[in-house]
Amino acid sequence: MKLGFTMPFDYGGISTYARHLLWELSRYPDLELHVYSLISRKAHAASAFNHSPRFRYRNALPHDLMLGKHLALATRFIQEAVWLRESFVMDLIHHASPLDVPQWARNTVVTVHDIFPLYMPALPGVKEKLEQKFQAIFHRSRLIFAPTQFVKNDIAKRLGVPPEKIRVTYEAASPDFRRIEPDWSTLKKYDLSPETPFLFHVGRIDYRKNLERMVEAYFALPSRLKRRVEFVVATSGDKTELYRAIERGKARGEGGTVKVIGSIPFEDLLNLYNAALGFAFVSIAEGFGIPLLEAMRCGCPVIASTETSLPEIAGDAALFANPLDVEAISEAMRRLIEEPELRDALRRKGFERAERFSWAKMAQETLEGYKAALRS
Repeated sequence: MKLGFTMPFDYGGISTYARHLLWELSRYPDLELHVYSLISRKAHAASAFNHSPRFRYRNALPHDLMLGKHLALATRFIQEAVWLRESFVMDLIHHASPLDVPQWARNTVVTVHDIFPLYMPALPGVKEKLEQKFQAIFHRSRLIFAPTQFVKNDIAKRLGVPPEKIRVTYEAASPDFRRIEPDWSTLKKYDLSPETPFLFHVGRIDYRKNLERMVEAYFALPSRLKRRVEFVVATSGDKTELYRAIERGKARGEGGTVKVIGSIPFEDLLNLYNAALGFAFVSIAEGFGIPLLEAMRCGCPVIASTETSLPEIAGDAALFANPLDVEAISEAMRRLIEEPELRDALRRKGFERAERFSWAKMAQETLEGYKAALRS
């Protein structure tokens, strides 16, 4: 099978998904794998896969602003023409993000991680771009991959896409996330020490991540707990509202420390998961939620949201809270801090739960989807 694949580099979780999927697909010798990138990004694409000879790199796509802002429509026309040509060359082209799906191409499949931007606040322009591409994404694509049953049902119910056209392929956490003895000399740079336990959260600044409510819930803890346990937040983006939430919490005058750190390297993240008392992931909406499984693989007890896909992923291995109920989130934090038996049970169940998900299994199920798409 001659498979083309768009490789996004700037979408966080989508990029992680694409890299893991392609690495696993490279284990199948009958697949001829072509990675598409912008004309100027071929070296970047090749370096993402350590210049592996299993991949062929097709830097065929002009940048949106190649001809300048005033000729953006002409550039898009060129892009569509390139994709149309390439869709005759490949057996299938897999788009890892719905925002990348061209209007004219044939023989395409697409992964839709969620459709929240269609009915929840999103980055400016994302909703409009998705709506513009409706036909190409949901009707012209031969097959749609979704990371959870929740996303599949959401697409089918809200957009009228036949359920049989959507396949669920569960994602996973990297096996590099594992139980280790925390290196406190590494964590010292964040002013952390074994004498001060902390709750942890990692994720970009986004309305759906619900970070301000989690901060509010932390400051709603009894003062005796806030003075003993910190809340460490690793995040990126505009932190204005986050800092306002922290200032409101401090104004209560009952103690409590929220430490905000920016983007962190993998080794630091691994140490943070392993050192944390618990991981707070009480999102308003998630299409999958890889950090939840990362924490579980590291033996970090998880507080998760009752909404969207998270109960499907966490099973019975998390402590759940309504993401819109600050008191419920705070109570879950209190229990995690004060009940060591609960932490031990969640740690044990988390290990078992995370082992059910693997990138190898996801790639195998994706390959089965490709074969079904070619038969359709």
